[in-house]
Amino acid sequence: MHGENFSAILDLPNNMVYNSFDDSSERESESPDAQNNESNTTLAIYSTFINSQKRLIVFLTAFTSLFSPLSSMIYYPAPTFIAQDLNVSLEMMNLTITSYLVISGIAPALLGDMADTLGRRPIYIGMMMVYVAANIALASQHSYTALVILRMVQSFGSSATIAIAYGIAGDIASPAERGSYVGFVVCGYISNPLLGPVLGGAIIQYLGWRSIFWFLAILSGFCFTLLLLLFPETSRNIVGNGSVATSGLNRTLRSASLPNPLTSFYTILRKDTALIMLTHGTFYTTYSCIQASLSPLFIEIYHFSVLQAGTIYLPCGVGSILASYFTGLPPFPAIEKPYLLLLGKVLNRDYKLTAKAHNIVTDKLKGDDLSKFPIEKARLRSVWFFVILCAICIAGCGWSVNKKMNIAIPLTLQFLVGVTTTWIFNALQTLLVDLHPESPATAQAGLNLVRCAMSACGLAVLQIIINSVGPGWCFTLFAGWCLWTIPLLWMESEWGMEWRLEKSSVIRGEEELLLSP
Repeated sequence: MHGENFSAILDLPNNMVYNSFDDSSERESESPDAQNNESNTTLAIYSTFINSQKRLIVFLTAFTSLFSPLSSMIYYPAPTFIAQDLNVSLEMMNLTITSYLVISGIAPALLGDMADTLGRRPIYIGMMMVYVAANIALASQHSYTALVILRMVQSFGSSATIAIAYGIAGDIASPAERGSYVGFVVCGYISNPLLGPVLGGAIIQYLGWRSIFWFLAILSGFCFTLLLLLFPETSRNIVGNGSVATSGLNRTLRSASLPNPLTSFYTILRKDTALIMLTHGTFYTTYSCIQASLSPLFIEIYHFSVLQAGTIYLPCGVGSILASYFTGLPPFPAIEKPYLLLLGKVLNRDYKLTAKAHNIVTDKLKGDDLSKFPIEKARLRSVWFFVILCAICIAGCGWSVNKKMNIAIPLTLQFLVGVTTTWIFNALQTLLVDLHPESPATAQAGLNLVRCAMSACGLAVLQIIINSVGPGWCFTLFAGWCLWTIPLLWMESEWGMEWRLEKSSVIRGEEELLLSP
C-alpha cells in the first residue's frame, strides 16, 4: 500500500506525513543537500510515524491480537454440544483443546522470526487469510477428525498475533514511551476473559455451536480487510525508523532472508531472557488454571447454570482491560486524567525515575542507548507490589470459593487478579522487547513456547490437585508458586544489565572474527 493512500485515509495533509509515506517522485525533485539534511534528521528520530498513524497501527494491532485467545475462550462452552452432535466422548473433545494449545506454542517460533525478517504486514495478512479459511471450514465440517485438524489450522493462523503485536510496539515506540503503547497493543488480547466465555455461551445457546465459527470468520474477515487497506509495514529490519520506502509485499519477498524457526529457541537460552520467561510462564500458568477451574467450581459450589458460569469471568476481564487501557494513556492524551496516573503511567514513570537516579537524560524522539541504561531496573521497579498483591488475591479467591462465601468476595478478588496479572504481563513483555530490539517478535515467540508448555502441564494436573486438596489449598499452592518468582525478578533486576552487556560483547567479538581476513 502506497504512503499517499495511507495518508489520505487518515485525512492528513501531505506535509504532516513523514518520509516513509512520501511520493518518491517528489523527493527526486529536491536538491541533494536538502535530501541529505532531511535524511539525517529522519534517521535521528526513533520513529517517523506521527501520532495519528501510531494510533491506527495500535488499534489494528490490538484488533488482530484479539483472535488467538478469543478462539480458545469462546470455544470453552462448546465441547459438550459438539460431542453430542459428532457422537464422541468429552475426553476426545479435550484433544481439540490440547491440539490448539500445542500449535499455539509451536507456530509463533516460525511466524515470529518470519515477521522479523519478512516484515509484519505480509505475515499479518497471511495469518488472517489462513484464520478466516479455517473458521469457515470449522463451521462447515461434520467429522471429529476434521475438527481436530482444523482447530490446529485455526491456531496456526492466529497464535503468533500476540508475539508480533509486541514487536510492533517496539517498532514504533522508543523505550521511554514503550510501556504506554504496550498497554494499548494488548487490549484485544486482554479483553478475552470478558468477551469469550459469555459470548460463546450466548451464541451456542441461541444459534448453535457452528455459529461461533461463523462469527469468528466474519469478524476476522473484517480485520483482514482493514489490514489489507490500512496497515503499513513497521518492522525496523525492513523500513528502519519508518523512513525507508517500501512497496508492500514485493519489498519483503524480493530482499528478505529466509526465516529460521530455531531463532526463538536460542532466546530461551539467554540467562536474562530465561528469567523473564520463567516468571511470565508462572503467572500465565496460574492465570490459565484459575480461569479453567472457575466455571466448574461455581457450577458445583454455587449451583450456577452454564450461562451464569460464563458471567463470572467478567470481573477479571474488566480488571484486565482497565489495567491495559490505562497503561496506554499517553498515546491518547485526550483521555488523560490525573486520577488515572497510578495505573496509567507506572511503566513510563519508573523509566523516568530510573533515568533520573542514574543521571541519564531520556529522549523520546530519538530513543535512548540501552547499552548504558539499566532497563531491567526500570521495568521491574514496581513489579514487587503487583506480584505480592496478585498472590494474596489468588489465595483469597480460592478460600472464598472453598468456604462458599458471598459471591461478591471471589468476584472482587478476580477483578484484582485481572489488574495485577495484566500489569505483570505488560512489564515483563515490554522488558523482553527492550532486550531484543532487533527481533522482538522472535523473542515473544520464544516466550509463547515457554508459557504454553508450562500452562499445558499446569492444566494437566489442575483437576487432580483440586480433587485432592480442594480449591482453597490448590489456589494457595499457585499463590506460593507466584511468590517464588520474586528471587528470579531480583536476580534479573540486579544482574540483568551485566548479563546483557556480556552477551553483546560476545556477539561483537564473533562479528569481528567473521569480518577479519
